Amino acid sequence: MRRNKHYKAIVLSSRSFGEHNRYISLLTQEGIIDAAVYGARKPSSRFAPASQIGAAGDYYLYYNPVKDNYKLTDTAGTKLLASSVLPVSASFIFFSELVLSTHAAGQPKEVWKLAIWLWRRLFIGLEEDGTFVAKSGGADITLSPIKTYNLHRLTMFLLYTALHYMEIMGLLPDWQTCSHCTKSLAKQPAIWTETGLLCPACSGTSAEYTHGRITLTAAQRTILSDIAEGRQNPDTHPLSSPDLYSATLNLLLEKTERIAERRIKSLIFLRQCLSL
Repeated sequence: MRRNKHYKAIVLSSRSFGEHNRYISLLTQEGIIDAAVYGARKPSSRFAPASQIGAAGDYYLYYNPVKDNYKLTDTAGTKLLASSVLPVSASFIFFSELVLSTHAAGQPKEVWKLAIWLWRRLFIGLEEDGTFVAKSGGADITLSPIKTYNLHRLTMFLLYTALHYMEIMGLLPDWQTCSHCTKSLAKQPAIWTETGLLCPACSGTSAEYTHGRITLTAAQRTILSDIAEGRQNPDTHPLSSPDLYSATLNLLLEKTERIAERRIKSLIFLRQCLSL
C-alpha cells in the first residue's frame, strides 16, 4: 500500500492534542480522513493556517500502516475562510458538523461537490474540478477594510446546501404526492411539515408560517425540487418572499439536526444572525 498520499481537501474540524499539535478532519472525494498535524499550534508553524476549519488546498499525508493513522507532511495552495465574517464562519461550521455527524452521507464524492459549491460562494473560490484559485466570491462580500456580508444571500446559500444535502441522503419528500394519503398533489397547495408534504385535506389547517408548517404552491415545490437536484441555483428563481425563504430554511435546519442525531452548536448563533 502506498504510504504517501495527496488529496485535495477541505478542513472540517480542528482540535488540539498534546502541547503543540492538532488533529484535523479532512473532507476529500474519497471520504473523511483524520490526520495529525504535529507542531501546528506553535506560532511559527507553517501548518498553522492549513489546520484551521475551512482551510482548503492540497494536503500531503503519510499513512502509517502499523498505527493505522495519518500525519500531515506538506500542503500547497492553501486558502483560508474569511473567519472575521462571523455568519459566514458559522455557516461553514454548520456544514462541517453536518458532514461529520453523517459520515459524508455515505457519498463523499457528492458531498465534496456540494462543499466546493458552498466554499467558493462563501469564501475565496474553488473551481468545479477542485482546482483552487484566488478570486473574489462576489460583490456581496467585502473582506477589507470593512467586513460585510449580504445575509439574504447567505440564507439562500444555506437553503440550497440543506436541501441538496437532504437530497443526497434521500430524505426529501416526494414533491408531488401527499405523504399521508399518497394522492397526487397536482396543482393544489401542500403543507410541508416535519413528517412530509400533506394535501389540504390531510393537513387540517391552512396556516402558512406557523412553527414547523409551511404552505407551498405547486410552483414553489417545483423550485425547491429543482434547487435540491441542482437544476437551479437558489437565487435564480426566488420562492416569492424573504419570509418564505426564512421559514423554509428554518424547517430544513430543524430536519438536519434530527439527521445529525445531536444538537448542532453552530445553529444557535446562525439562527440569531439570520433572525430565524
